[in-house]
Amino acid sequence: MTYYVYTYSCPDSGIVKYVGMGKGRRSDNLNRRNIVLRAWIAGLKAMGKKPVLTLVATDLSQEDAHAGEIALIAQHGRACDGGPLLNLALGGPGGNGWRHTVETKAKQRAKLTGLKKSPEHQAKIAVTCRANADALRGKPQSPELIAKRAAALRGRKFSDEHRANLSAAQRKRYGA
Repeated sequence: MTYYVYTYSCPDSGIVKYVGMGKGRRSDNLNRRNIVLRAWIAGLKAMGKKPVLTLVATDLSQEDAHAGEIALIAQHGRACDGGPLLNLALGGPGGNGWRHTVETKAKQRAKLTGLKKSPEHQAKIAVTCRANADALRGKPQSPELIAKRAAALRGRKFSDEHRANLSAAQRKRYGA
């Protein structure tokens, strides 16, 4: 299967907001891990719009697709570098997922072996997993669930040091 490089642009201004690479139907999947990109897409959906998908290059090897993605990201610039892109990474191969060693997996397995969850605990886990999956798919959340999550976060106090770290991370990410 061949790879391609694609962009998502604003439907009104045509400004490129995201550069990616993939194969198959990856470019059709608007549910990305990048929370900033997801928020932008959700905002467009709320206005009844969709990002404009453009295939920049097709029929590429994986290495050529990585190189093309890196070049386009450098050309347009990420938001944290003063550009318009919502990309968090510089492109390229990146991490293909963390893999635990065989020893670590054995230790985890030994620690969890024999632990039993009550049926009530299993039911709560199932509800939480279902709600999280629905949220990632953009499905509306029930008012009860929203209220429950808000109540869990309400009154939460961060230390001054933690708040300063959060603020610094946001300034670094968005170039302020």
